[in-house]
Amino acid sequence: MASTNQDWLARQDVEPVRIYQCFHKPYPRPQCDWIQPLALGSYSAPDMLSERSGQNIAELNPYYNEATAYYWIWKNTKDPIVGLYHYRRLLAFKLDNTWADPFGFSMESSDFVLNYFSSNDQLACLHRLMSCSDILLPRLTVTKGASSDQYKKVHDEESWAVYEQVLTEKMPHLAQYLSLYSHTNLVTAFNMFVMRRSHFEGYCKDLFTVLDAVFDRIGPRVHFYLRRYPGFLAERFLLPWVRHERLRVTEVPMILLDDGSVPEERKLFLS
Repeated sequence: MASTNQDWLARQDVEPVRIYQCFHKPYPRPQCDWIQPLALGSYSAPDMLSERSGQNIAELNPYYNEATAYYWIWKNTKDPIVGLYHYRRLLAFKLDNTWADPFGFSMESSDFVLNYFSSNDQLACLHRLMSCSDILLPRLTVTKGASSDQYKKVHDEESWAVYEQVLTEKMPHLAQYLSLYSHTNLVTAFNMFVMRRSHFEGYCKDLFTVLDAVFDRIGPRVHFYLRRYPGFLAERFLLPWVRHERLRVTEVPMILLDDGSVPEERKLFLS
């Protein structure tokens, strides 16, 4: 007999999912038990968790971007399946006719959209996907030219050079994957995911070994965009890590809650 949505929803009692949705300013958000809002940096709201609580590196948020949320989740939670959303970016686990492009779409935020992406149908489909996957990711982003060249063009050459040095010194087992950056045009963008706790623990341990070493060598920057290099490097780190761990990866649509325009940083990413 085929499994029903109720069968898959029952998995939430056995292996619960918690996706942390990070916010740095007010924004419409879903209301459900399995998507938990998390305030980052200096932002706060009365009905949100704050990354300034518990063990945290909240002071590094202007530089590490969403990676400070990774750290807080790693050190302060125990959810068996854990994920990260942005304030305006969600993952879609149910494929239907709600959007035209099944691998990425911009939708204006509304009560219908927020309720749809936080529905029990989405949660049931998430559990279905996790039954045959180790990690769910937004579809890999295709850059113009090699991904390493794209990073140096949009961000800077210094942080990339230091990243390569640190990867070689600290993670020699991953340094062999540096050729992925120079010979492919694929990037694990957005620092978004859903994965099992055991993988998340290992990922964070390796990620912060690399990011902290890079940040120690370069230090903080003033420019509002270039100072975020640790967060941009975190996006690139995930691909070789997943390949080395031989994880079963399933790519799912990433939905941008917006007015349909392309954000300025997205234009830079694709340039």
